Amino acid sequence: MSVVSEIARIKGNIANAYSKVEEKGASLPGVQNSSNLADTIAGIPQEAGDGWRPQEDWIDIDEVLANDREEYPAKAIVLMRDAEDMTEVTDRGGSPFGNFRKCRTSDGVEYTDKVFRHFWDRGKDKECGLGYKTRYMIFYYDTTNFNWSLWRGSFKYALYAIFENTNQSSGNWGYTYPQMTYLQALKFKNCHVEKLQLPQFIEKVFVEDSVFDCVEHGFGKLSSEDINELIGLNDYSVYSSVSFQSENLVRLPVLNTVNCTSFKNCFNGDYNLQVIDGISFDGAVAESLNTNVFLSCFCLREIRSIVGSIKINLNFNDCYALDYDTLMRILNALYDYADDGNTHTITLGGVNLAKLRDEELAIGQNKGWTIN
Repeated sequence: MSVVSEIARIKGNIANAYSKVEEKGASLPGVQNSSNLADTIAGIPQEAGDGWRPQEDWIDIDEVLANDREEYPAKAIVLMRDAEDMTEVTDRGGSPFGNFRKCRTSDGVEYTDKVFRHFWDRGKDKECGLGYKTRYMIFYYDTTNFNWSLWRGSFKYALYAIFENTNQSSGNWGYTYPQMTYLQALKFKNCHVEKLQLPQFIEKVFVEDSVFDCVEHGFGKLSSEDINELIGLNDYSVYSSVSFQSENLVRLPVLNTVNCTSFKNCFNGDYNLQVIDGISFDGAVAESLNTNVFLSCFCLREIRSIVGSIKINLNFNDCYALDYDTLMRILNALYDYADDGNTHTITLGGVNLAKLRDEELAIGQNKGWTIN
């Protein structure tokens, strides 16, 4: 890549970042360069209010569940739009609701078979001022232990779901099934979820007395504060790969990633992310599992702690706003490859290289690293 094309690429990325923050209501500075980008991001106005809440004219499934007198170890209730005349429920292929003991619908029908088709009585759906009606299904379980690995197409019109007393070995809510475009919120009450991945349009996750081993990858439309609250409930040290992708992320807490071996696309597209309080790349050694880690992190200013060593090639070229202390932490964390004879490269980019003196760059070069 020539110097001219590299400069053009950097300018294009900066212009794209300014376009994104303008869409969010920030005032653009007279000079739109990398130096002013982080402060411009900080000027994005915050929305007032307490965040997402169920629509007042939806069926109140929180109330339905609270008043339900059926005695089962675990329950789940899902609120849906009236977009179809029939909903098919099946236990084939790991359906999230497949191992229930019975199901009851909002129009008064009960099912004990695990495979059924329910034809809705539209006269019993609840009117909503948003141009559709709402209805629900509530599921009862004899056990709290089951795998809700996939949200099947039967529930693609779900708006809001609540899970009570569940112990889920997986909770992949829509990452594999992007058609979950209507799901706005989830609530977990006294639940244990091993791994939670969220669909791209979700706005809120409510947590009451619940534990998550790992929440990662897509965070939908959750605010940075909500994402940090979920991350704070997790122990990422038990997983070999992690990813934190959200355009709403501004700051991340200390991430216990000491045993993670794959950071591929970990922060890719987090163009509002400014601060990572702490992270460890110590377990990452395979280059193929650790590409595009910081791609498009235009506003990242600080990585306040790096635990262990950096053994993989990392590219910080898009991180124009990195401060001096962070750049020194990166150089000091580089593993000492001085005697192995192989090529190891850390890419800081021209903007960041200009912040360092030759003797500071030598810290990494003396360990066998090429610094671009």
